[in-house]
Amino acid sequence: MKNLNWKNYFIELLIVIIGISVAFSLNNAASGRAEKKLEAKFIRDLKADLRLDSALLTGNIRFNEQKVEILSGAIELLVSDEKHQHVDSLIQILGFIGNYNFFVPESFMLVSLLQSGDIRLISSDELKKEFLRLLRIYDLIERGQNNLLQALDDNYYPDLFDHLDIITMKPTDIDFFYSLKVRNSCAFTINDTNNIKREYQSALQQIQKLLEMMEEY
Repeated sequence: MKNLNWKNYFIELLIVIIGISVAFSLNNAASGRAEKKLEAKFIRDLKADLRLDSALLTGNIRFNEQKVEILSGAIELLVSDEKHQHVDSLIQILGFIGNYNFFVPESFMLVSLLQSGDIRLISSDELKKEFLRLLRIYDLIERGQNNLLQALDDNYYPDLFDHLDIITMKPTDIDFFYSLKVRNSCAFTINDTNNIKREYQSALQQIQKLLEMMEEY
């Protein structure tokens, strides 16, 4: 009788263990499917953000190329032998020193995934590594843009406002606009604009790489 009871208990215990195991397996399978669906949604959203960033960067690169071309024209006037004859044109062109179109990335989804820890749902370590590389490029772009803006605020604008009647756009001191300080400001802006443009191009290449990786993924 005792042997029969132990046998029954063993069978019942085995049934319970099997039932729990099956329940865990089904739950894990359901959880895995849910995470796969969530991962697919994250990938779609990331693609959308990257495509928007790509369009913004393309426009910014074009803008910076035009800005450099315009400021190069200012350099030609600044070194011209016919000084003071082109001061009105020069003032108009030099206005482009403070004309900028900075890039602000649409990286909300990526930042959200990093902050929430849901980046773990993207199973490709290589993909995650390339996303982090893109964020580092974005950080370089932000610092470059901030440095250029700070330089303009600290050095260029104060002098400009001291030598230009903003209402009439007439100079109060023509010689200032042909000074070494203005020439250097123009050259500095061209150099920094080219540097920022190169960072834009680097980000654009990284975005293209990520989009190709996600298509394969």
